[in-house]
Amino acid sequence: MSAEVISAQPLKDGQITTLKGALRDAYKREVLLDTKVDRNLIGGFILKARSRQLDFSLRSKLKALEVALKGA
Repeated sequence: MSAEVISAQPLKDGQITTLKGALRDAYKREVLLDTKVDRNLIGGFILKARSRQLDFSLRSKLKALEVALKGA
């Protein structure tokens, strides 16, 4: 199975190994992980696996805060 992780900084080997292990445990199969860097994320990462996208980036957190403050 393939997955993609987009991070604000290049991931270290240990981080890639940990992420691949977590994905292998979750999906019960080996994972080919494609890594990309997008400095616009500011911090954190976005993970795309199968039909799921999990956004743990600082950019999305700040955007959500901006929307919440506009509604207040």
